Amino acid sequence: MQPALVASIALVVLATPLAAQRDVARRTFTFLDNDLTIEVSDSESGVLQVVRGGRGRVEVAARAPDGIPAFGLGGRGNNALRLTAAGADRVDYVVIVPEDVRIRVRLPGRPVAETAPRGRTSTFTWGETPGEVPSVAKVLSVPGGPHTAYYSSEVPRKVMLPDPASVAQLTVRFEGTDFRVITDQPATVNAGRTDRLVLRGDAGQPLSATLLLPRTARDFSLRLGNSTAMTVRGGEVRTYCEPVVRQRIGDLPVYTFRPAGTLRCR
Repeated sequence: MQPALVASIALVVLATPLAAQRDVARRTFTFLDNDLTIEVSDSESGVLQVVRGGRGRVEVAARAPDGIPAFGLGGRGNNALRLTAAGADRVDYVVIVPEDVRIRVRLPGRPVAETAPRGRTSTFTWGETPGEVPSVAKVLSVPGGPHTAYYSSEVPRKVMLPDPASVAQLTVRFEGTDFRVITDQPATVNAGRTDRLVLRGDAGQPLSATLLLPRTARDFSLRLGNSTAMTVRGGEVRTYCEPVVRQRIGDLPVYTFRPAGTLRCR
């Protein structure tokens, strides 16, 4: 698998809402160590695919049709990645790790840890062996919508839409503790750098997107094409493009732009 393809797969996640329990859940952790232990628990069978290609972080995606997946990074050196899926008989995991990290894998029911090879991808199975191991792209994709195109505990400093015509409606909602990009159809979110996201849709079929921004966000900007549409500085929100619809849902502020339409930006 070529490095560019690895990066593309790692940064495109299509998922239905977690409440539906059919989704692909995702989490990103900053990781600067040289050794990583992956510990899998609480599922009768499953597949773990390890993909090398990240830089300075570990990304995890999981699909558990009958359960709720969860991830945690801990251990004495903060170098143990723990994967679990409560209530799941079967689970599929994809873990993207930096190229040169040494990886040990502990699977359910096996007392001895296995070592992941240095190749681009490696696959581990446990329990009832599946007839077909799903591809990484298949694990990260499910039919229907809406889609969680990106999810992280870290808020990027900038979100960019290079082609505003590809997004019919863009809503920024301040809620929760994690950053998410939710779209009504498949979309590409290319992180590139950890502080910047690039959202791309199809101008032939413009999508609707929602950015869920934690209320604690203090340094954030949204760019539509060559224009800055919104900034958040020190918790203060400023908008620079019109028209924009300002609402409040309960005590939560909501801002909606229509990038594919006519925007006037200062």
